Amino acid sequence: MRGPAKAVVARLALLGAATAAAGIVGVVAVPLEVALLLPAVAVASAATALLASIVARARTEQRTDPRGERRLRFWRGAAGRWLFRIAGLGFERTTPAVTVLHSSETPA
Repeated sequence: MRGPAKAVVARLALLGAATAAAGIVGVVAVPLEVALLLPAVAVASAATALLASIVARARTEQRTDPRGERRLRFWRGAAGRWLFRIAGLGFERTTPAVTVLHSSETPA
């Protein structure tokens, strides 16, 4: 399994464990036949969620691009440009105090 499918399995396992725990505690009313299976469902779901989190952590550590590069890619992308445009609303553009020298000019 790769990508979104793995995330779906992890979320379903976590949901199953939480639902089974709620049934065991008595928050949710369940029939007696189902109540007998709840501890096994809770353990199986919790184990699946734990295994999925371990696999996700291992795959994250194998990435070749550091976290900073991923952040930089976000800010340089469409969403980052959009956020900067929104952040700049209400500010007026001013000319810089220092002018940039042309290629033919040299500083004195």
